[in-house]
Amino acid sequence: MLVGAAYQSDGKLQPISFLIVLLVWLVFLTGSIRARAVQNLQFERMAEKEICYEFDEMGFTGRMSDGETRLSWAAVKSLQETNALFVLSTGLLFYTIPKRALLGDDMNKLRELLTGKIIP
Repeated sequence: MLVGAAYQSDGKLQPISFLIVLLVWLVFLTGSIRARAVQNLQFERMAEKEICYEFDEMGFTGRMSDGETRLSWAAVKSLQETNALFVLSTGLLFYTIPKRALLGDDMNKLRELLTGKIIP
């Protein structure tokens, strides 16, 4: 039987079975495969679809052809800004607003609204 070595809390090495290590590794591997598959399915559903965002003093609404989402500003936990995007995160979900979709001074107005409403 193959044997590995593991540390115990008292600092001593203890032999462990390779089979146990393999089983633990498989559990983590299959969990990460499932998580990636779920993530890919979520993004695939939105690929090539137009999303319309409306912002107001209470929060924002995101609309797609098959539904809409309404979030209050209190639900938004963080704001990230890149050269191309505003990214709003609730902790589990995130919403991307491409800057190329904003006209004229709308980008500055949106930045002011977001920084004023989203408290990190």
